[in-house]
Amino acid sequence: MASFKEDPDAIVGYARKVQHVLGLRDWQISIIFVDSIDEDNSIIATVDYEQNRRTAPVYIRRDIDEKDLRPAIVHELLHLVMVELWEIVDDIVKEKKLRDMIYKRIELSIGRLEDPIADLVEISDIMTIPEYDIGCDLYGNSTGSSRYYSPGSRAKPCSSGYRTKQKGSYT
Repeated sequence: MASFKEDPDAIVGYARKVQHVLGLRDWQISIIFVDSIDEDNSIIATVDYEQNRRTAPVYIRRDIDEKDLRPAIVHELLHLVMVELWEIVDDIVKEKKLRDMIYKRIELSIGRLEDPIADLVEISDIMTIPEYDIGCDLYGNSTGSSRYYSPGSRAKPCSSGYRTKQKGSYT
């Protein structure tokens, strides 16, 4: 049996589940294995992103240990969740030393979330997860509320016909 690391479909499937759990469905995410990311080979994974285009290639070193692959994917996708926070820090904090300290604290927080989110991803097939589509509520109104769905369901666009009230129930 091939390992998770050797099965590209399993890796992409896992990345899609993480993307789903983190509410990043409007991003185009790709997983790219590379020989090296940095000169001293200390980085095992990184993500580049274009926020306006919502594209994000995740680069992972080919020699990554199997046990580090899932947490690395979670970690890099968490960076996308934090994109706006990173940009706020860049815009507001001009002093490099303070900005670097804030980045380090954010990075530590992301690291603490890796395992709990990886665990959540593993059980996501058997639970209902909130889908956050900003600007759309349960009835398709533009209010910024969230709506709920079961994993595997297709997201529906915001529209007045998304949910309709019929005799006190919502369909």
